[in-house]
Amino acid sequence: MKKTALFVFIFLAIALVSGCTGDKVEQEIKTDEGTVKITGTMGDDSDWCPEGGDWTMSASLAEGDMSATWKIDRLITSGKYAGFCHVIYTATGPEGDSRMDYYFDESGENGYIEMDIGGQKISQEWHS
Repeated sequence: MKKTALFVFIFLAIALVSGCTGDKVEQEIKTDEGTVKITGTMGDDSDWCPEGGDWTMSASLAEGDMSATWKIDRLITSGKYAGFCHVIYTATGPEGDSRMDYYFDESGENGYIEMDIGGQKISQEWHS
């Protein structure tokens, strides 16, 4: 449970810090469970889906070393995900590697997640 709360906090910190500063973000968070380092760039000047933007997190925690990257790929212009922003999440940790492809609209109320976690493929979607 503590691990989940930590990662929720990290994700919120990334969103808040990157949305409130200039082109580059660097943050280090120390907790009783370990140290988390976050870096990021904003990408292009797109309104809501800044192509090339990325965030990287590395953590040295009691459970082991972990790292994750969120990369804003691009605004999809055709096919099933037309009009959706594509973000690629990759993570490496003691439990193995994972990859998630997020597709969401500007409102954030509609989207899809395609996951590959330890070789198992899972798809989910949400709509308002």
